[in-house]
Amino acid sequence: MSHILLVISSPRGAASYSSKVACSLAEKLAGGDAKAITVRDLAGWPLRHIGEDFVGALYAPAENRTRPQQAAIDLSDELVKELFAADVIVIASAMINFGVSSTLKTYIDYILRSGSTFRYTANGPEGLVKGKKAYIVQASGGVYSEGAHKPFNFQVPYLRHVLGFIGVTEQLFAGFGFERSCCLWRRFDCQNRKSQHFKTERSDLLRGHEPGLHCLNKRV
Repeated sequence: MSHILLVISSPRGAASYSSKVACSLAEKLAGGDAKAITVRDLAGWPLRHIGEDFVGALYAPAENRTRPQQAAIDLSDELVKELFAADVIVIASAMINFGVSSTLKTYIDYILRSGSTFRYTANGPEGLVKGKKAYIVQASGGVYSEGAHKPFNFQVPYLRHVLGFIGVTEQLFAGFGFERSCCLWRRFDCQNRKSQHFKTERSDLLRGHEPGLHCLNKRV
C-alpha cells in the first residue's frame, strides 16, 4: 500500500479549507488506513526558522558540529527521511500575502539540501526525490488562477518549481477561493510541460470532515 505524507500549514488550524480538503484527500488515497498517513502539522508544531546553526552544520564535518548545529541537521534529516518514505505527498497551502505561509517556507528550507534531495551535475541540478506524486491543495481569499489576480499568485509557481527541482515532477494542483464551490484541479507534468484541468466538487472532498478533522489527530 502507498504511504502518504500529509503536510498542512495554514494558521487557521481546523477551520482551514486547505487543511480540510487535503486531509480528506489523504484519507481517500489511503483507503481509510490511518497507518498509511504521516502528518506533518507545520501550524500546530511550527519548525524553527533556519539560522546560523543550520547553515553552519551543512558545511561542518559531523565530528566538528556543535550541539545546536547537530540538532538542526537532525531535524532536517528527519524531514528528508519522511519525504523519501512517502509514495504520495499531499500539501495543504493557504495563500498568505500572495505566497506560501512562513511555516511552509521554513519546511522547504529544511528539505532542499544539496546531496540529499538534489545534486549538481555536469548537466545542471538533478532532483533525487523521484517516483512520487504530489497533490497540492491551495486556498485563498479570492480566485488567483485566472483573471485580474492571476499575476499576484506566487504560490503555485513557487511550489511547482520547488517540487520539480527535487525530482517530484508529477504534480496535481487544486485551487479554490471563497467564491468557488468546487476545486479546479490542474495536473502538471514538469518533464513534458503539459497540463490538464478537471473539476471536483468541494463538498465531495469535505464530506465527513466538518466540523472536525480526523487526520489532524495523527501528528508526528
